[in-house]
Amino acid sequence: MRATLVLDDGMIKELLSAAGIKNKTKAISISIRSYIAQKRREKLLSLGGTMKLSSEWQKLRELEKDE
Repeated sequence: MRATLVLDDGMIKELLSAAGIKNKTKAISISIRSYIAQKRREKLLSLGGTMKLSSEWQKLRELEKDE
């Protein structure tokens, strides 16, 4: 997808330097992927301890072993 963006020059230079690449499109794509991955990790971490497991899990485990 093509887009026209107004971005801070200093921020782009820092991004290119940090990424170790010269291609702006590639650097921005890497940054977007990294941001998405970070948000997914945060969402997963926020779910920690929110699932309720019944005591039946041990019985289910035993049934799986018998198969």
